[in-house]
Amino acid sequence: MGELLGSGEVRPGGVIATTFTKKAATELRERVRQHLFESGRMGLANAMGQARIGTVNSVCGGLLERFAFEAGMATRQQVLDEAQTSQLIREAIEAAMSGEEVVALSGLAQRLGMEDWTADIAALVAQARGNDIDPTQLITFAHQNADDLLAHFPAPLRETLTQDLLTEIRRALPSLQAAAATSTVKKTQAYLATLERFERELRQGIPPWSQWMALSKETPEKGLLSLSEPIQMLAQACDGHPQLHADIRSYLERMFSVSAAALAHYRARKLAMGVVDFTDQEHLLLKLLDEPEVAEVLREELDLLLVDEFQDTSPIQLALFLKLSRLAKHTYWVGDIKQAIYGFRGSDTELMQAILGALPGMGGNKRILDGSWRSQPALVHLVNEVFVHTFADTLPPEEVALVPQRPEFTGNPALSRWWLGGKNVEEISHALADGVRQLLASGRQVPAKGSEELRPLLARDIAILCRSNTAVTQVAATLRQAGVAAAMAQPGLLSTPEATLALACLRRLNDASDTVATAEIVSLADSEAPDVWLADRLAHLQRGESRGSWRETGEHAHPMVAGLALLRGEHPLLTPQEALRR
Repeated sequence: MGELLGSGEVRPGGVIATTFTKKAATELRERVRQHLFESGRMGLANAMGQARIGTVNSVCGGLLERFAFEAGMATRQQVLDEAQTSQLIREAIEAAMSGEEVVALSGLAQRLGMEDWTADIAALVAQARGNDIDPTQLITFAHQNADDLLAHFPAPLRETLTQDLLTEIRRALPSLQAAAATSTVKKTQAYLATLERFERELRQGIPPWSQWMALSKETPEKGLLSLSEPIQMLAQACDGHPQLHADIRSYLERMFSVSAAALAHYRARKLAMGVVDFTDQEHLLLKLLDEPEVAEVLREELDLLLVDEFQDTSPIQLALFLKLSRLAKHTYWVGDIKQAIYGFRGSDTELMQAILGALPGMGGNKRILDGSWRSQPALVHLVNEVFVHTFADTLPPEEVALVPQRPEFTGNPALSRWWLGGKNVEEISHALADGVRQLLASGRQVPAKGSEELRPLLARDIAILCRSNTAVTQVAATLRQAGVAAAMAQPGLLSTPEATLALACLRRLNDASDTVATAEIVSLADSEAPDVWLADRLAHLQRGESRGSWRETGEHAHPMVAGLALLRGEHPLLTPQEALRR
């Protein structure tokens, strides 16, 4: 970017650069400024404030604000952050599910082994939003999903499969029970218990399909196999059971239907509140770029489009970048498939691979940045050995392996493996502490930050990862006993009176009926004795007043509780931090 700015091909005000975080955006702007300062271009460096550098949503918000008239919207939009969006979506999902729907989906999920189907609905809603899919289309997708999935299953078998299996089990049970009464073979005893349990569940309905598959693999002792073989064959045929096919189709249709209803609820709630979310900003700008007047202005102004962290792009963001790239004079997309970590937010590395495949037809080219400036050569070579093999089915070796650019100063090994003695957590912690102490005393040298000079290894250079918070506490304590300084997160902050009061206020703000929170507020804020507020609470109930209005109004109204009542109308739009500041 600095070279293009210096050559005059790109104007500071003609730059749009998107990054994934605000911190990365600030770092990018400062790096460009630093480059321009060092090359003597002071005026350009000072003018970098004109560039639109930020997250995708901040850039979208800025463009929507600028072209608000063309978009037919207010110049100032109240934008939900991620926490607020998640909360409203959860509420929309709950509103979209009737009691009958919950019962039906719970039963289907239990038979199909879908442990957390509510999370799957949230993921489906996120995917629909990230792909800019209208809720009315989701029902069609449900049918298509079911057809595509069931195409991998055998054709439905006879409707009597359940009854046939029940008949075979009942035929085999007397003989198996008689054999088990005299047999000491544990395998036969276990098989009989499984069969009896399955028979009971089969009489009551359809057991989970995983139990059908488990039954198809279990057998009694060798001499009784003739009794179990017909049962195994029928249980194994469950993938062709008409009821399984019906369960899969019904589950998908209900999931998509609830997701569509949740999206409709969410859209109506945002409209009533007069707010938009990040995805709305992307959707609105995507439509706005089709307006000839807007496209013409941006075509004249936009000199450079730079997309950083492209591997984490969602489908709707890709559509945005493609439209903007047709308007920009220069376009650069920077990404690394190996670093894609935001699939849960709708990003898809296949999008990046598709763009790379389409580059020649778009008049573009690909450049591999294969230098590694951060890590020591030995570590880079070690990572290359692992990653080239890991991505062999996705990327050619030359697009995975990095070339170390940082000089080697120390000769320290890139990876060491410690074998820790001990049979329990305490003994292992002591062994680890002893190893750290020896490492610090070994005289190992590390490069000083920002220079090529070496300095002794210090305790602050060492990070220890543990599997649990309990282990963190144990290891930190053991290190201190060994004379090694150790820093860790300290518990107890939320137990202080100040934190307890803050949490009580948040609970009362979120739920007017939380009278325990109200009691904590009046006790902690004014040191009101329990017998005083308890008597007032009982009198409040005797007067027949609503539970949630206690201490909000009337003679004994508490200013803090009353203030929370006034703020409650805004709470869906407030983060906890914003609410506490109010």
